Amino acid sequence: MNADEQEYYVDDVVKKDRQNLFDVENFNEPLFRFNIFQKSKNQFEFFMSIHHAIIDGWSNIEFLNQLYNSYLALKKGKEITVSSSANVHQEFVALEKEMIRSSDALNFWKFHLRNHTYKPLKPLTTLVVQVEAVAEEYNLNSEITADLLEFSRKLKVSPKAIFLSTYLDLIGTVMKENMVSVGIISNGRTERLSDPFGALGLFWNIVPLCQQVIEDKEVQIKNVQQSLIDIEPYVRYPLLQILSDQQKQELFFATFNFMSFHNVKDIFEQTDLKVNARMSHDKFNFPLNFAISMNSSSENVSIRVEYDQMYFNCKDIRSMLQSYVEILYAVPRL
Repeated sequence: MNADEQEYYVDDVVKKDRQNLFDVENFNEPLFRFNIFQKSKNQFEFFMSIHHAIIDGWSNIEFLNQLYNSYLALKKGKEITVSSSANVHQEFVALEKEMIRSSDALNFWKFHLRNHTYKPLKPLTTLVVQVEAVAEEYNLNSEITADLLEFSRKLKVSPKAIFLSTYLDLIGTVMKENMVSVGIISNGRTERLSDPFGALGLFWNIVPLCQQVIEDKEVQIKNVQQSLIDIEPYVRYPLLQILSDQQKQELFFATFNFMSFHNVKDIFEQTDLKVNARMSHDKFNFPLNFAISMNSSSENVSIRVEYDQMYFNCKDIRSMLQSYVEILYAVPRL
């Protein structure tokens, strides 16, 4: 195959893989798939597909770090030894069960959601199925990122609070409501785990954040920061349990994920291993998902939006993403 034929072949495999959903009820079928495409003597493409139930973003980085290190060791003729590790995810489940038994957690979420209102999304009347991945991306330039970081220091809040507050503005505009509820991806890698940062698995939860959108954006950002502080002790309380307690099937349609992976290693700069490109695709069970990725070693911030075609079309999402960016650009000038 020539280069174009190779690309077409790999793209076709990837698209078919996305349609081939994992069967979580079949215990004889693994929840991961790996493919290696040999493109030339010194070049290959590695493709992995893993169910989110067994891995999170941090684990993904840890897994790739281990994979790269093992590959480089083999290239040098070294012997690879894999030692067994503690079942950290079992520890995580135990802590989750402990949280479910907590009356403080139960009462906290009841109080937090006391003013909660939720208007379910209506499916589009005209559905246009896209062949390509239903996602949009935007990279903030270093100048606006620096301005946002400086503004967060001025307000004494985290960058996450600014990006989340902006997201609440966006969802409030879309739904034409002042009381907004979104799902927050929470990190469960607590110090109570024996190896919180080296363990592989799914160590996060999604919890509802119910917040009022107000005219004074500085106050709103500070309120969001306080809400993040308030919910932190209870983020391991499972979403399914919250739904059961509230006697509801849904609490939000939009999720927000703020990521800063300081475990990303620049091993490619010190070795002969060259990575020409890296691509990723994520899929949640919610109609709208915003993921903010901040590179801790630089001032690069990327915004990735993934959505359900039953509720949004490409034009709507691009307009929403543009609105989100415009609100962000205005934040340091408040």
